[in-house]
Amino acid sequence: MNTARWIVLCIVLMFYQGSAQTLEEDCVDHMERINGSSYAPWLAEILSDSKVICAGALINNLYVLTAASCFKENEKLTVRLGSGYFDKSYENFRVTKAYFWMTHFPANNTNNLCIFRLQTEVEFKTHIRPMCITKSPKSLGLATTFEIINEKPKMWYFCKNIKGLFCKYVFGENEEKWQSKPTGSPWTETISNGPFKGLVRYGILSYRDNKTYDEVYINVMSHINWIAQISLEIDISTPVKKKEY
Repeated sequence: MNTARWIVLCIVLMFYQGSAQTLEEDCVDHMERINGSSYAPWLAEILSDSKVICAGALINNLYVLTAASCFKENEKLTVRLGSGYFDKSYENFRVTKAYFWMTHFPANNTNNLCIFRLQTEVEFKTHIRPMCITKSPKSLGLATTFEIINEKPKMWYFCKNIKGLFCKYVFGENEEKWQSKPTGSPWTETISNGPFKGLVRYGILSYRDNKTYDEVYINVMSHINWIAQISLEIDISTPVKKKEY
């Protein structure tokens, strides 16, 4: 984006920031859960051929934020909302467009961020609501990625006599939890110290380090202007990398 377009976008966003502090007014706080459970009403599942391949976060009634690596060329993708609710009253929405950061490089997961546009609008319910994402300009100075350090899972050497001695390594509970979190999964936490203390850090899982078990997240807030431009459908003739179905 050239300088002139960037200035125009910032001015437009300042107007939107004055009218609302979040991308969607009718949203749910990042700490809120349903009936005390671990289920978040903004959590989305990305499906291809009825199989869950990724996760994401609902950010308003038409858009879902996920990882760019979740996009599959020539495959029909579906977003499922509400599947974690206790009565399984989920709803499916077809993906019609995918927007990518202009400098996304799949080879090294640079700017591995994507926004899916849904074919129909989402009707908000108790168990299906978008996540509150602030549009605070204070967040623009944050790094584009951050890491979550995970404890390396314990491993046991297991042997069993089945027509001869059979042995293998068995991973513990941490390994199962580590493997169960799909790419595109959202991360939220309130920053407890430093110059950005009190701000909420939002992330989208980009990839995992197979050696250290650390998780690398795309920092949502460092891309907030672009996210707002797409999700609020602000048209200022800015080049946007997208694919349509």
